[in-house]
Amino acid sequence: GNLVLRQIVRMNQIIAGVVNSNRSHFEAAIADLAALKRKFPSVMGQVIGSRIPVRDFAAAAAALTAKDREKIKVVLTF
Repeated sequence: GNLVLRQIVRMNQIIAGVVNSNRSHFEAAIADLAALKRKFPSVMGQVIGSRIPVRDFAAAAAALTAKDREKIKVVLTF
């Protein structure tokens, strides 16, 4: 709730979403990510820190706010 929002603001964190995108935009993004992975195979592993089920949102919030984290992304899985 409010505490999570306050922490997001204070820790300069981001919540990203999609507003005006359609299927072709997602397909282009997937193609771009695949090309990135081919060109730089280890990049994704260096960026993505955790893959956490969306039902375990508390663990995702903890991963995002951990002081000792080295990787910058937490992926919520569905």
